[in-house]
Amino acid sequence: MKRDNGGMSGTPWVSDLVLIGGGHAHVHVIKMLGMPPLRSVVEENGIRCTLIAKDVYTPYSGMLPGLVANHYTAEEMHIDLNRLCRLSHVRLIHASATGITYQPGGGGTVTCDDGRPPIRYDALSIDIGSAPSGFSSHKTMDVTPVKPISEFASRFRELKNRLQETAKSYTKERPFTLLVVGGGAGGIELALSAQYSLAQILENSGGNKNLLKVVLATRGKGFLESHNPKVRAIFQRIFADRGIEVRFEAEAVGVEASPQNSTTTHGHVNENVENAPMS
Repeated sequence: MKRDNGGMSGTPWVSDLVLIGGGHAHVHVIKMLGMPPLRSVVEENGIRCTLIAKDVYTPYSGMLPGLVANHYTAEEMHIDLNRLCRLSHVRLIHASATGITYQPGGGGTVTCDDGRPPIRYDALSIDIGSAPSGFSSHKTMDVTPVKPISEFASRFRELKNRLQETAKSYTKERPFTLLVVGGGAGGIELALSAQYSLAQILENSGGNKNLLKVVLATRGKGFLESHNPKVRAIFQRIFADRGIEVRFEAEAVGVEASPQNSTTTHGHVNENVENAPMS
């Protein structure tokens, strides 16, 4: 059923595609919606596209290692959804989705937290990202979850500020220890970029960059297990050259505060650390 006018070509809206969340997949979809031939197909068929996002600026996680290594600023790694939607003729609703209904015959509505009437959809896609379970309550205990990425930049900045203030207090017996949990590509990149960044801070703050210890813990028998063997061998060599310790078959299952105001991530791996990013 035709409901109203509004398409760039004058074709009445016939159906609604609603996207919830400004994640990578939806950013790519919105970009493609603004490009031929998809743009003309959408307009000619009366398809109205709507993005519902709680953040107008969404971080691009592919640039996260560069942010950690100080190659990019937080502003440079964010995508302006308002501008992207405007270029692709996608309606942007700056709100959080709080409820979804589904009709047996197909379609339904999305309720938002800004009080507007429910938003109708014929097709719905959800791309709101993820966060590690079980560690959200430990943010004040020197644990830094990488996800949600929108909050990571400020948390890592706090870590760098603390290291700068305490740079001269570390010794060979008690170095600044960073435990990275996760042996996938994200964990590998984070361990390498964090080592580079934190070593610079130690050196520039009157400390000794050699008093930085980086440990990677993974529950797998190796890291990058889904990658080519040659790629794995290259990164194993890089980790050895950089002095990054790897704990295999070491699953982190809990966090507790230690008497030295550090954090112990325990289970199959037990390490006194100053900070533990969860990749």
